[in-house]
Amino acid sequence: GATRSRDSRTESKRIEVEVITMRIDEIEIRKAEIREEIKAASDPATLDALDAEVSAIEERVAQIKEEHEERKAREAEFWASIEEGKHYTGTVKSMTSYGAFVDLGCGVDGMVHMSELSWKHIKSPAEVVAVGDEINVFVKSFDAEKKRISLGYKTEETNPWNIFKSNFAIGDVAAVTIVSMMPFGAFAEIVDGVDGLIHISQIADKRIGKPEDVLAEGQDVQVKITDVDAENKRISLSIRALLEETPAEEAEEVEEVEAE
Repeated sequence: GATRSRDSRTESKRIEVEVITMRIDEIEIRKAEIREEIKAASDPATLDALDAEVSAIEERVAQIKEEHEERKAREAEFWASIEEGKHYTGTVKSMTSYGAFVDLGCGVDGMVHMSELSWKHIKSPAEVVAVGDEINVFVKSFDAEKKRISLGYKTEETNPWNIFKSNFAIGDVAAVTIVSMMPFGAFAEIVDGVDGLIHISQIADKRIGKPEDVLAEGQDVQVKITDVDAENKRISLSIRALLEETPAEEAEEVEEVEAE
């Protein structure tokens, strides 16, 4: 896969040079034809027109060569300044089953591997980006000799676990969505990309046979965060803890009223 992609990029560069050469060759052929026409022509107006076309052709050839040289210079400058961690704004040029190629300008492109596109497991790069998208990327590694660049897209700021830690702590109450159920409990999404487990013993304040007796996938519920295992990135949630707190709070309110 990766070898074919490198070969295709090399082939693309070769074709680009060939196209430029062909354009210049075609123009030179036309210029030679004009010279022959000039020899055969006697009308001053025709000669002037042919001379003007020759001048235009020569300007176009010079322009094509200049554009090509400028692009080569920009590419050389790019490779001279690239370094790991450097950020670029690029355009998604194409996609494969394992990643996306991003045009960084100057005829240089790099690849964002699928594992670098999202913190969540994805089946296709198309779940995150599309051809033509302008995205911010950074250099993870590069080989200037082989003209290969490995790019990163996801950042620590977008890491769902870091987002969870910044917004929640043990004891907090959170609004969650039930995403799946197992015989031992239900998994609920707390933030995009982070799930917690509501053990079957923590779903209700009474014994239940299975999570489906009380919950359904897609259901939104309030839970209390009872434990966070940061090392293994596991979160324990409880609905029961909130149910048990409510009667206690109501009892306290009654006692306060009676005291008055």
